[in-house]
Amino acid sequence: MSKKRQKLLLTLWIIALCLCLIASYLTFINCGYTKVCFLDVGQGDSCYIKTEKGSTILIDGGDDGSGKYVLSPFLRTEFVKELDAVFLSHLHNDHIIGIIELLEADFPIEKIYLSDKSPESDDYDRLSAIANYGGTEIELLSDDAKIYIDNIEFSVISSGYSKSDDENDNSLILRMDCGENSILFTGDATRKYENQLLEDADLDVDFLKVAHHGSYTSSGTEFISAVSPELSIISVGKDNRYNHPSKQTLNTMRDMDIPVMRTDFDGTITIIMTDNDIKNISGSRERSNTNES
Repeated sequence: MSKKRQKLLLTLWIIALCLCLIASYLTFINCGYTKVCFLDVGQGDSCYIKTEKGSTILIDGGDDGSGKYVLSPFLRTEFVKELDAVFLSHLHNDHIIGIIELLEADFPIEKIYLSDKSPESDDYDRLSAIANYGGTEIELLSDDAKIYIDNIEFSVISSGYSKSDDENDNSLILRMDCGENSILFTGDATRKYENQLLEDADLDVDFLKVAHHGSYTSSGTEFISAVSPELSIISVGKDNRYNHPSKQTLNTMRDMDIPVMRTDFDGTITIIMTDNDIKNISGSRERSNTNES
């Protein structure tokens, strides 16, 4: 073997070793911060969370194609080879299909959490069958349940509105606390569900994942006032046929001086936080019109 070829192979070996070390560091070493990414899955919801110790979590997974074209490429760039937990807010396609696509592609998921009010439906049966085949455990969560993953506490504010037949009102209302920082995930909860939460729930948080892609059926004034977020995030598809987010929802946020970031304008929205600080908030692309809400 020529010296030139030996030098090339040695260089490639060193590069490969460095990449392995970087991946190991990102996966196993306490990086000192938690990363939250509201992924741009179009007209759907998906949020990726990586704890300071490297545990990985998804909340919802988007609709058809999200697993193959968004989640899988994103997880590769994050050096994620297994998800420790997936929370599914409810069983509508724009929240669960991406997760089903990951399972069908044999992507390892340790546990999936669902509301205990999730209906026995074809979607549930399909999800359950695929999860069981791949060795993924499914756990049903009830009101006030708490899940601890490293430095993060997930609290089930509500597992569903029992007086409603609307699947949107079976949404898990999930609060995430990372030290002094907090995020509220609302699925597709409607206003009547939100009003039920006003009675006794601890809703005051720093960040709000706006319900139902900013639809006028959600985000009532009293509810948004109770949540009083410093920033609201709307996961929504560009030029979607539902005209989400509604002007009513945007006006509510504007009237309360609550900044809005949107995946259709800002792309994937990333929040870097420690237990007592917010280090950075950014979108993956610049808005074409900075005057847009």
